[in-house]
Amino acid sequence: MALQCLMDCKSLKYLTLDHFKSSGQGLAEVGLCGLDLKCLSLRSGRGIRDVELQTLVQGNRRLELLDLQCCHGLSPIGFSAIAQCMNLQSLNMSFTQVDNLSLMTIADGIKSLKRLSLVKCESISDMGIVVQFSALESLNLDQCPFVNDEGLDSIATYCSQLVHLSLAFTQITDKGLFCLTQCSQLRSLRIPYCRRVEGPGIVALSKECAWLQFVVLSHRFRGTKTLEELKKQFCMTQLEADDMALVPFGFNLLM
Repeated sequence: MALQCLMDCKSLKYLTLDHFKSSGQGLAEVGLCGLDLKCLSLRSGRGIRDVELQTLVQGNRRLELLDLQCCHGLSPIGFSAIAQCMNLQSLNMSFTQVDNLSLMTIADGIKSLKRLSLVKCESISDMGIVVQFSALESLNLDQCPFVNDEGLDSIATYCSQLVHLSLAFTQITDKGLFCLTQCSQLRSLRIPYCRRVEGPGIVALSKECAWLQFVVLSHRFRGTKTLEELKKQFCMTQLEADDMALVPFGFNLLM
């Protein structure tokens, strides 16, 4: 009955199926409805098979937004099918099993992607693949173990159009942040819970990137010279508490 209702909605362009629990072929049937969707959300989907996603994207190749965050059941083979959606502007694959090979396949097929979210995608290990999305304006790599200073250098070189960047819970240092001064369009940066960041790189960014307006930092920066310098550059800040919130800035926990 629900499928028949969808088939009757020929003008439907936005479809949200968050928390969808697949029976094995439901999504494939949606792909055969001829809806030609623009936006599709399958957040926290359960039991979704590769063949379902493959059929779904084949029937909706003009998708502009696809949200698969926390979508379970898909393998890299299924994710690779996304490459057929050449008009895709926004893609969220956070907390999924997408890997290097499937991400590379997607990058080869989609050249104009603007927004990419890969939060805690632990099967990806190569920043060189991420930066193949050279048209990106928004990139979220929170909790990604492969993010390091060398990777930030690659981002600055190949993704110079970035406007929003999130790197929470990563191993970056101020050295990597200095590299980002090449991203002249950067307006917001999220780097809370980055224990190796001490401040100079953030200050340099605020001075070199004239458009930088908003920075999210760990609470340990409260009352520091770094925060004072950011205010001088008219850069708004937000502090997020973490497990180091009560540790004096500069205190070495390893002593």
